[in-house]
Amino acid sequence: KAIQTIIKGGYDVDYISDRYVNTASQQDGKVVTVAGTKYDAILVPEVTFMPLQTLQHLLNLAKEGVRVVFVAGYPQGVPGEGRRIKGEQVEFMKVLSELKACSKLASDYDAALAVCEGRRESMRNEQGLSCLRRSNGTGYHYFISNLQGRDVDDMVKLGVDFKDAVLYNPMTGEIGKAQIEDGKVRIQLASGESIILRTFDGASGIGQRYFYYEKPISTLDLKKWTLTFPEAAPKPIKGVFKMVEAKAWTELGNDDLNQTMATGLYSTVLKLKKSEDDSYVLDLGDVRESARVVVNGQEVATLFSVPYRCDITDKLVAGKNKIDIYVTNLPANRIAQMDREGKEWRIFKEINVVDLNYKKNKYDAWSIVPSGLNTNPKIIVY
Repeated sequence: KAIQTIIKGGYDVDYISDRYVNTASQQDGKVVTVAGTKYDAILVPEVTFMPLQTLQHLLNLAKEGVRVVFVAGYPQGVPGEGRRIKGEQVEFMKVLSELKACSKLASDYDAALAVCEGRRESMRNEQGLSCLRRSNGTGYHYFISNLQGRDVDDMVKLGVDFKDAVLYNPMTGEIGKAQIEDGKVRIQLASGESIILRTFDGASGIGQRYFYYEKPISTLDLKKWTLTFPEAAPKPIKGVFKMVEAKAWTELGNDDLNQTMATGLYSTVLKLKKSEDDSYVLDLGDVRESARVVVNGQEVATLFSVPYRCDITDKLVAGKNKIDIYVTNLPANRIAQMDREGKEWRIFKEINVVDLNYKKNKYDAWSIVPSGLNTNPKIIVY
């Protein structure tokens, strides 16, 4: 709860042990350095006991200007009856008395954060984004992810100063200068998507701009799919399955399809009046579990995480377009069927296929797992 409160408040936080507390040193005024990493404050949770050496070092840091904040109370003494008998408890209370005079006491973590003066990342609580920030020789690196059920397209205020910023899309390889206005960076992420942002204290040296999608102007629903199986186990799946809208092959009422681990090929033809001013993004929706996209015989992308989207603008032509989507499922249905048939597939020397109680378990009672395209793909026109 403490860690989540700090993160949701917009701050980075690391756990730290007594051993590392005792290696901490003051640097540049109120900043504390631990194992080469700089921090704005040390928060001490409500604890009953603390080693005298730790308390003494916290006092030394506080005297040097480091922000030391105790949350919900101070420690009461040293751990261990033997240490108290030796007189460490008396020394502990003397040190604690000094420390109270140069540290802070906060009622809870929200109050503690208010006095830390750390560099808060407002994107966490204002846009609901998750981020990691690391310094480098010319600025900072951010890894930003949108782990919520809505898309984000907003100007985001960063917790650090910068002159220039570049976005790197790890899924597509695209690199470009970010849109910057009044010290804020435009972040555009679909639900489940991530991005790498690099800030620069000076010029980035990157000329091209990052490509942002504006509001879509239309949506094209793809119809009349055929489904074949270039790969399947334990036996080949023959024939062509036709459907008006694409759906999971486990919804077709075929026992063989419900028991296979396979790659299914969904194919359709799109007639398009292509505009050179528009961009076309293929949105596969709910995929179970990975998809390789081929348009007019040209490889576009292999998608294995949400959002299952890719830009196919350069591969489309005016007129007829062939769209092929190779979808590979998980082996869950195959494993469950083998257990129902009593087939031996656990060929490991150790007991490393077990349940939560570390006991051997069968999966014959598993329900059928959806496989293939679980929703009908569409093309979003921007």
